[in-house]
Amino acid sequence: MQIGQLGHQKGAYVGGSNANSLAVKARKIRIKGRTEPVTVSLQTFKGREDLEKHSAIPLQNFRIQELLTEDSLEDLADLKDTQTSPCLCYKGSDGLIYFIDGSRRRARAIMDDCPLDYELIKEELTDSEIESLVLTADNHKPISSYELGKYYSAQLDKWEGTQKEFAAVKGISETKLSRSLRAFKVPAPIYYTFTKRGLDISERDSLGYITALELVKEAGQDIEQFFKELVKDVSEKNADADKDVFKKKVSQLLNRRVKKLNAHEDKVTNKKAPEVIYASDDGKVSVQLERTSKSNKVIKMRNITEDQTGQITSLIDIALNHPDKLKRILSLIS
Repeated sequence: MQIGQLGHQKGAYVGGSNANSLAVKARKIRIKGRTEPVTVSLQTFKGREDLEKHSAIPLQNFRIQELLTEDSLEDLADLKDTQTSPCLCYKGSDGLIYFIDGSRRRARAIMDDCPLDYELIKEELTDSEIESLVLTADNHKPISSYELGKYYSAQLDKWEGTQKEFAAVKGISETKLSRSLRAFKVPAPIYYTFTKRGLDISERDSLGYITALELVKEAGQDIEQFFKELVKDVSEKNADADKDVFKKKVSQLLNRRVKKLNAHEDKVTNKKAPEVIYASDDGKVSVQLERTSKSNKVIKMRNITEDQTGQITSLIDIALNHPDKLKRILSLIS
């Protein structure tokens, strides 16, 4: 579909919903792959209740709806007074109106309880046509690589071919696909927090967060919990900080915590080898004493039977609770 064919008539909708004042309410637009143009007609949602009850977002729309907050939609603060272009929608088999283009405006209109103009495609669309329209629509705010990565990742999970074949079917380059999938590796708490605050994440930032994620993973930490606590701690102390300051604070705290994890890992790596208490000739059965810290020791038993485990447990109990009894036992077997 050619973007120009959406026919966004600048100024035609100034002053909120002005569908009745528009001279032409129906027109034709061209869609890639179709020989004949489709018909769209101008319609209007009255406000929040109308939108929530009669509209929805199709699966092919890449926008992560829960991230459409007041901060992330700050650029649409004047929507109640000015709408310069209509959204693009189609009617589903369930009777709901689905937003191909304009999910951000829909969210803002619900937030502000104001009218919203949209153009409704009369003809039925295939899933691939809907996806194509979502990608080629004249988005005021481009779909992020993270959102594309999330969408493509879910589809690749069901894909039986190669990533190269998938890219060819979708009509995108392998480079764009790889970039999107890489962006989706950014820890969700980071992406969600930044987006809700209206912050963008550059490709360079993404690589930094992904590297940190790998280090956290190698340290055996719960990745989701680690980054949730990180953004929570920064948010609590910098609730009113501007965007650049907040972003800097996240990076600083992340660097400190990852550095601390690395220091701990180095310490663990350099610890003494476990003391072998017993080892069978073939090495399959063993009992080792491992010092995890100055005050903590762990007994590790490998391929020990239940009876042997019970006997060892009894000896430990005697050693700790009845030391004199253990001395007598040892004197008898020495």
